[in-house]
Amino acid sequence: MHYPVTVDDGDAELEISASLRRGDTEVGELTGLAHLPGSKSGEPAERAVTLLGDARLKAGEYRMTVVVSEPGKQDVHTGNVEFEVPEVPQQALFVRGPVLARASGDGILVRPEEENLIDGEALEQLFGDAASFEPLLVHQVAPSDTLLAAWEACVAGTSPPTGSRVRRRIIGVDGAVVHQLPVEQLDLVGPGRVRCHGLLDRVPGDTLAPGEYRLEVAVMDDRGDEIAQRSVPLLVR
Repeated sequence: MHYPVTVDDGDAELEISASLRRGDTEVGELTGLAHLPGSKSGEPAERAVTLLGDARLKAGEYRMTVVVSEPGKQDVHTGNVEFEVPEVPQQALFVRGPVLARASGDGILVRPEEENLIDGEALEQLFGDAASFEPLLVHQVAPSDTLLAAWEACVAGTSPPTGSRVRRRIIGVDGAVVHQLPVEQLDLVGPGRVRCHGLLDRVPGDTLAPGEYRLEVAVMDDRGDEIAQRSVPLLVR
């Protein structure tokens, strides 16, 4: 969830309640007070707050509800999102994502540390000044935005062909490739049956002209044939 909050030279706080349901069954919840660091300038400024968490989920359809408020204020903000967790393919290679975001200069990341304790960290402390991010629920950016794309290529219970590589490219509506990132050698890691290789890619601002595109992640064998592929739409305007 992405939420803007105004902070000054002192810390700010957010009351956050999140609930995750599968059908009529609640499978997870989080309630706590998030402590947010003050702005770098010391002047009141709006900072983007991103709530990030992990969960082990079974295949199925889910609904997440997040309620955010600032202590002492009457305004309450509620967000809902529905999503599906697919079955993990057996004896196959598959691509997860890409999940899109845009770089934003002064963000705060909120992650659960304990069951009822949440701390906020300035994203520049984690990723550097230029890599704070805002998730894109609508896949739209401005031409000047730096686009971020997170993806993973994974295998379950098998091994990919030797020499497999990952190709990431942006394709226009006419099918022409307008931008391509360096090809990655597939290097799977993980202690269990499912092993993955993932990256957070960056496409600098002013790379794409206004228009409609799709961002594609594909795994290829050593002959260049596609083994697995996923793509998402992208609008630049």
